[in-house]
Amino acid sequence: MFKTQSQVTRLFSLQDGVGFGRVNISLLFKGVCLELPPSLHGWETGTVEVLSDIRATGLDSSFASKPLVLRTTDDVEKLPRSAASLDGTDIVWALGKGENEERRLPVYHRFASALVFDIGGNNPDAVAILWLQDIVDNEVREVCLDIMKGKHLQQLSQCYISEYTKTSYALFISLPLSSYKFGSQTPLRSCGPVAI
Repeated sequence: MFKTQSQVTRLFSLQDGVGFGRVNISLLFKGVCLELPPSLHGWETGTVEVLSDIRATGLDSSFASKPLVLRTTDDVEKLPRSAASLDGTDIVWALGKGENEERRLPVYHRFASALVFDIGGNNPDAVAILWLQDIVDNEVREVCLDIMKGKHLQQLSQCYISEYTKTSYALFISLPLSSYKFGSQTPLRSCGPVAI
């Protein structure tokens, strides 16, 4: 319809319905300038990297004996319960033996996926969720997420957690997470995390 012009006014016949006759319809196409936030400029397919140890504050010490599962819709990385340790009142899950150890999870539908931290394994006792639509490509960031405890955590991990959700439910505890990065290629090492 808009091959040669940006406005079309035509009479269309009413067919295959209860009524009969014609209707006069005018259609106008108007281009708009749209400025997307940087987090929506990125690639749909890529890799989420967790670059440093994961630290949780505010949890009781019984969580120090629980495994941690990092998962996206496409892959799962498991940190065994032996990776967890108490550091004062915090619980720290070490990613690996070396300082440069990192965890990489592929993502094929980034804007519909989340990085979920299941504390307690496959049947989690608590979860923290980082939606990948909120992060910028090829930027190393340090994030602080909320830990949610309660029933039906598998279903809750599929929902976007907004500011309204945080004010509606008293299930949240702070989780200063490690550095992460989302990128479409294997990235170079960064100088250090950037605080949000």
